[in-house]
Amino acid sequence: MEKRRKIIITEGWDERVLQAAEKLVNARVLDVILIGDEKKITATVRLLKLNFKYEIVDPSQYNHRRELIDKLVQIRKDKGMTLEKAKQLIHNDIMYFSFMLFHGGLGDGVSGSCIYSTAEFMRPAFQIIGKRDDVNTVSEVGMMVQGKRLFFLSDCSLNIDPSAEEL
Repeated sequence: MEKRRKIIITEGWDERVLQAAEKLVNARVLDVILIGDEKKITATVRLLKLNFKYEIVDPSQYNHRRELIDKLVQIRKDKGMTLEKAKQLIHNDIMYFSFMLFHGGLGDGVSGSCIYSTAEFMRPAFQIIGKRDDVNTVSEVGMMVQGKRLFFLSDCSLNIDPSAEEL
């Protein structure tokens, strides 16, 4: 049996995200790491009476932030990343924090942009993970469940007006 993927969820306190995570975890589709304030996430899970297994990484309590900061400086030094700027991003931007966790191997993927904008989600994705050299156009995909139907939506906000070649 193939190992389930572990997905880092950037907005782990959001009610909709938690309800979706419960369904996916209990259906044995994936495992989750919820990013956010541990007390807030736990209280919301209790309030919604959700029952599923999850990990929480609270950025304010994370013991390895300095390692994330140093690695971010290393990744972005050619683009002018300073220690102070990296510190600010890791301490104050949940997207940069989440993508650095992914970069460090804590999860198999990152899901987000439920509360934050696509730009706020994709900027650290491009800056930390980047794209393959042979790729000219990057696209996104979202999933939507309606009843028993599953829809995949692509390029809803990243590539607003793609050319025929890009499609």
